Amino acid sequence: LRGGWSLDLTTKDTDGRRWDFSKKEMRRRAVVKINKDNPLVTVGSPMCTDWSTIMQLNWPRMSTEDREARMKAARRHLRFCVKIYEYQASRHRHYVHEHPTYAESWKEPEIQRLVKKEHSILAKIDQCQYGLWVRDRMGWASAKKPTQFLTNSPCIAEQLRRRCPGRHTHDGQRHASLFYGVSRQAQVYPNGLVDAICKGTKDQIEKRPQGTVRTGHDRC
Repeated sequence: LRGGWSLDLTTKDTDGRRWDFSKKEMRRRAVVKINKDNPLVTVGSPMCTDWSTIMQLNWPRMSTEDREARMKAARRHLRFCVKIYEYQASRHRHYVHEHPTYAESWKEPEIQRLVKKEHSILAKIDQCQYGLWVRDRMGWASAKKPTQFLTNSPCIAEQLRRRCPGRHTHDGQRHASLFYGVSRQAQVYPNGLVDAICKGTKDQIEKRPQGTVRTGHDRC
């Protein structure tokens, strides 16, 4: 496998512009880049802040206008990701969509339609089983962070099945709390999760029908 690229607010395009998908032009540029590079797998993880269960505690403190503006932006980003996934599927390539298990985004019509498509597979994990550790008020501990993935790759889905048998199986017999700003530490995938997605991608390549011509763009 060859690593591809990351398109988010921490990276820039060739003109030095951040990949800010609240801007129509940057969404257009991303589509052009994907069409040109033809990646085997695209992984989408749109910001989940406004969809999270923690955010439900903050909404009452905001004005109706602020809440509507935030949700409009969150839905725009989510729909853009779905557009990319559908584009990948139409070219017999693969996508992986990730959001926390209890995120409200899973109830959105666009995501529900994608879930119901013939080749879509919904996989559930607990990230503590892939090595996610964070530091909360009591010190370092495994973070459970239940997470769902939606993908059209059976091999990637197969790697995303590990569930936690219980906090008693961890050192300290607990899961870290993700409240009080700790959730920011859990935004980065643990190495075990990265390895699982890469292994699934590799397995998917090897299971291609004989005679399939590789494009030279087997990257994710």
